Amino acid sequence: MKRLSIYLFLLLFTVLYACEDEISPRLEDAPQFLVVDAWINNKPEVQTIKLSGTQNYFDNTTPPPIRNARVLVEDDLNQQFE
Repeated sequence: MKRLSIYLFLLLFTVLYACEDEISPRLEDAPQFLVVDAWINNKPEVQTIKLSGTQNYFDNTTPPPIRNARVLVEDDLNQQFE
């Protein structure tokens, strides 16, 4: 039993030790796309639509907002709302 616990300890140590390697892959810059963040319903409340751009995967900053955009929303009855 003592021998089994030694093997289990060595196996656990090997697995935990192997997880310490940090990798830093080099990713190519991707083209920027428009991101639409919205939740629209039929309730009489303020409807918010946020537009922003995409960013690189490892960029931890807030995505750049797109300002002064004209947004046109159309419902299933072809009514348009701006």
